[in-house]
This record gives sequence, structure tokens and C-alpha cells, in this order.
Amino acid sequence: MPQLEAEYAKSLFGRKFDSLPENNKNRVWKEIVAASGRQRPSANSAAKAVGLAGRGLVVVTVALALYNIISAEDKVRATTKEGVVIGAGLGGMAAGGYVASLACGPGAFFCASAWTFAIGAAAAFGAEVAFDYSW
Repeated sequence: MPQLEAEYAKSLFGRKFDSLPENNKNRVWKEIVAASGRQRPSANSAAKAVGLAGRGLVVVTVALALYNIISAEDKVRATTKEGVVIGAGLGGMAAGGYVASLACGPGAFFCASAWTFAIGAAAAFGAEVAFDYSW
């Protein structure tokens, strides 16, 4: 908040926030609140691109899983393994999203994406290792 106060005080009044009278401080706070509801076209287009990439990766994941199942000698084991790995990856991504909401805060798009991906990938890898060890 102090960073936003300093930024908006400088842009609105050309002065430091602490040196402003109370009515100008109120105006700065109102501008911060108003700015929080404004759209950012760059963020909207980035979210759209990431959404399309995510859908593409789902298609690739399903295609690779089907290929692994079709080309396996033991189809039951391969099907079970692919289901376990994909399920663990999805669960890890959900956990990663939760961790990201605690670690990154609101609006931290790249931080949240990194946490979600990293924990999802770690969960999928761990599930694959555990499955190979136990089956």
C-alpha cells in the first residue's frame, strides 16, 4: 500500500504522500480503489494466450497417455499408471494454486502460474516414481 500511495501521490500532486493534506490523501486512496477495478488489456491478452496454451497442453497430455497405453504390452498397468500420474498432476496443480494464493497474493499472475505448474509437475513425477516402485 505505501508503494501505491507514493506512486499515486506523485502522479496526482507531484508530492510525497506523507506531505499531503488529509483531503488529498483521501483523493489518492479513492484513485487507488478506482484503479483496482480497471482492466489491463495486456493482462487480459496474456490470460487468453495462457488459456489457449493450457487447452493445447491438455490435448498433448491425453494424446501422449493414449500413445503410452496403446504401445504398452501390459495395457492394464499402463492405463492405471497414466490415470494415477494425471490424477496426481491435477491434484498437485490444485494444491499449487492454493499455495500460490498464500505465497503470491492477488494479481501475481506469473508467480501463481509458476507455483501451480511446479507443484503439479512434482506431484505427477512423484506419483510416477511411486507407481513404478510399487507395481
